[in-house]
Amino acid sequence: MCVCVCVCVMQITKMELQQQQQQIISMEGFDGSTVRVLVSRLINVVLALLAVILVFVHTGIHLLGPFLNTR
Repeated sequence: MCVCVCVCVMQITKMELQQQQQQIISMEGFDGSTVRVLVSRLINVVLALLAVILVFVHTGIHLLGPFLNTR
């Protein structure tokens, strides 16, 4: 009976270790992919803001253009 208990305890310990290793691996993969997603979203937001700024500048130039003609 003691041998059976020892074998069960060793198997449980082995499974817990495997689970911890899988969690560590999944957390590392999660962090890497999360960083990539955040960087790509940040780049998309910056590009969208630049596009909006360019639209405002373009509109402002066209609105002020007739007043700046020196003819």
